[in-house]
Formats: sequence, structure tokens, C-alpha cells
Amino acid sequence: MKKTKNTVLLLLVLFLAAGLGILVWKVQRDTDREIVEGAGSSLHADHSSEYIEHNGENYPVKRRISTVLLIGTDNYADTSDDVKQHGNYNYQFADFLAVLVFDHDAKTVTPLQINRDTVCRVPWLLSDGKMGGYGIMQINFAHTFGQGKEDSCENTVQAARWLLCNAPIDRYMAFTMDAVPVLNDLVGGVAVTLEDDIPSLGKEFVEGATVTLKGNKALQFVRQRDTSVLASNATRMSHQRLYLAGFTEAARAAAAKNQNLAVDAFKDIDRFLCTNLTVNNISEIVEDLCEYTILPVITPDGTYTRNDRFVEGLYHAEFTVDDASLWQCVYDAFCKKA
Repeated sequence: MKKTKNTVLLLLVLFLAAGLGILVWKVQRDTDREIVEGAGSSLHADHSSEYIEHNGENYPVKRRISTVLLIGTDNYADTSDDVKQHGNYNYQFADFLAVLVFDHDAKTVTPLQINRDTVCRVPWLLSDGKMGGYGIMQINFAHTFGQGKEDSCENTVQAARWLLCNAPIDRYMAFTMDAVPVLNDLVGGVAVTLEDDIPSLGKEFVEGATVTLKGNKALQFVRQRDTSVLASNATRMSHQRLYLAGFTEAARAAAAKNQNLAVDAFKDIDRFLCTNLTVNNISEIVEDLCEYTILPVITPDGTYTRNDRFVEGLYHAEFTVDDASLWQCVYDAFCKKA
């Protein structure tokens, strides 16, 4: 099981705080009944009666945990036109997947990152939005089923649950990767020290160099991968963690100068977000992220293979997780220790 000291804290705080601002703004603007009615529900549920089954044994879930699946999609699309043209599917793939597990007794947050190329059971939806069955494919395809909004998010949550041994996933927050340049420039740019050469981004992107990412360069950096390399997404995931570390430092500095940083951002990124979190949920999460210890990111080990199926003119890389490593991640993040 791989670990990294880089955490997603500040990026998540900004997304979630901005999300809180968006929801409050919408309540004030539209007096949205659904949001108001859900504003009192708490994520701090009691899971003491729940178990995760593995190899014929039941493992108790930690008593007081709450979980949020973060879904970063690869593009922003007009979903109404997209669905009209392509039926009950859209072309938004989940490039970034991570489950945040909040342990309210230990006061910790465990980020569990999922490789987008992970092959697993993925549910597919009928035209009425109901589950029609499942296929064995990359988990990033889960978001392509549905209209690209709530139904696609819920489908992705179900795929993640199945992958993670039916561990509880309470909520989701989806954002398009197009939000990255907006947030990047909001904090004044992000400096990263490169761990490999990335010639496609420019001659200055060489191993060991420190570059400050501005605008679309930030998006290119977190999305870039060499598709001729089978395990290119593993490199992209390392770029994402490197970027998040740099963003953390930049956000801290920007927040020290501007206490209204999230408030200033929320209107700009409203169109990039889709979530079933309520105002109260997001308020709780922001408070917890500021108070709790953020543990190192964990992600299952596995192996890459090139599949034999030919889809839309492209062969796809597939990541097969190591069962023991996957279970260790699930056990560490969700299960009560004996």
C-alpha cells in the first residue's frame, strides 16, 4: 500500500467552503426547499451496527465515521445537449477519484485515492435512470452513464462501494477539472518542483526544475499523461499529488492575505460543482478538516495491462488492484481495530 505525505486538505477546504457559499447563496436566491429541508441532517451518523464482509468474515465499521467521494471529471459539457445527442450517456469520465473517511472519534481524515483505470464492476443505467446491470470495465466509465449530473455521481458512488468491499460512502462532491485553472489563479499560481521531464508542457518542464503554474498550465499539468506509456495514469496521479502539495502552500499564503477567499470564489466555480452535500454537511466538513489530523493519502497497489478490446479506435490500459493491498486500504480507512 503506497502512502504519500502530501494531503488534499487545502484544496478540499476551498472546494467545500466554496460549495458552502454556493449553497447558502442559492438558498438566499431561490429559497430552494430541498436544500433548506436537508440543512439540518448531520454526517456524524452511528455505524456501530454495520460490518464489512471479507473472505467470509465480518469486520465492524468504525462507530462514528462519515465519508465523501470526490469525483473530478475530465471536462465540462452542456449535459442537456450531450444527452440529447448520445442517449442516456455522456462523455465525462472520472479522472480523479478519492474517498475522504472522517473518523470522528479519532479526529482523523483518511484520503483513499482510487486509480481511474481500476477494472471493477461498474453499473450501467437504463433510459429511465434505473440500474440495468453491470459490466467489468474501468471505474472512470461509471460517470459516463446518466446525464452527467446526480445520476452519474450516484452511479460512480455505487461502483466505488462495490470496489471497496461495500464500504459505506455517504455523500459525493463532483467537480470538473476545468475548475482547476480558476482555483489555481485565485491563490496566485502554484509552484511545483518537477519529479520527471514533461516536454509537452514546455522546455522549462524538466526534472528538478521549479515552475509556477498559471491558468491552463495548471490544468495541463494535472491532466497530462503520455498515452503511449501503459501506466501513464500512475504518473498523472503522482502529478496530482505533487500539485496538491503546492496548492496547499499557495492556498495557505493566499488565505492569510484574504479571509474571504472562499466567498470570493464560489460564484466563479458554481457551474463546475455537483453534490448531494447540504449546507450543514459542508459546514461540518470544513470544521472537521480544519480541526482533524489529515493522514497520508493511501491508494491500493496493482498492475497495469493492455486490454484486447478495441473501443472507439483506442486500446485502453487497465489497472488490476492487488486484493491484499485493496483490503488493507479498506480495513485501515473504514474498520474498527480489535
